Amino acid sequence: MGGYPDDAQEKARVINDMRSQDNATALRAVEIMRERGWLTDGTLKGADLQGANLEGAALEAIDMPDEVRDGRHLLAVDLTGTNLRDAHLARANLQRAFMREADLAGADLRAADLQRADLRGADLRGAILQKADLQIANLAEAYLEGAFMEGAFLAGANLRRAILRHAHLDGAFLPDGTLWTLTVDLMRFTHPTSQDAKKLARPLAVSKLAGERGTHNQAATPTVAPLPADIIAQLDQLADEARANIASAQSDDLVAYWRGVTYGLEMAAAELRSSKR
Repeated sequence: MGGYPDDAQEKARVINDMRSQDNATALRAVEIMRERGWLTDGTLKGADLQGANLEGAALEAIDMPDEVRDGRHLLAVDLTGTNLRDAHLARANLQRAFMREADLAGADLRAADLQRADLRGADLRGAILQKADLQIANLAEAYLEGAFMEGAFLAGANLRRAILRHAHLDGAFLPDGTLWTLTVDLMRFTHPTSQDAKKLARPLAVSKLAGERGTHNQAATPTVAPLPADIIAQLDQLADEARANIASAQSDDLVAYWRGVTYGLEMAAAELRSSKR
């Protein structure tokens, strides 16, 4: 049917080449994937590309045909420690991707979907993140020095100990859903107290789960009225995830932080339950 013989075996071989630490081998594999349509058909969903040297790789979703332009090929992909320096990932769907300690310096991630992505310790110096969706992304200890983040959406993002020196944040929405200004003290996000975490979680969770991204410029704190019926269940689920983070936290300050987030989520759910009575 117009395919290639032994597609499954060939796909496995090419994906293995994409994992190569030799940049030429990895890029050649990317081109084979592109030629055969495997970058766009879901082949890479959940793929393990840890340690791959994909420097300069062209993986942007803009190259896809319309029916797969959402970039699902990278959903939940494991790019831990991968070299993606200067890679082209504009508009790519990297939801829930594992990108811990990945080298993304100078990468083009404009308008990329990075919701819930694990970017802990990632090198994003000089990366283009304009209008990127970083909702609930984990950017703890990430290097964002000089990153271009104009219009980025950071609601719920974990910025603990992230380096934001000289980052460009004009028009960006911060973890608490507020708009960045020159007077904002980013320390409350990069080095938050437990009280900061409590303040952050409540408006944030409501904003995220209500899907009100297009209305953030109308009010700093979304109203309860338009929320979907299942939002309480979603808040409860997020609180469960926060409790799990408490259990796995490696330090007292992280325990305090996640306790604050849990408290904020619980209070948001309680307020919504009360409003329904």
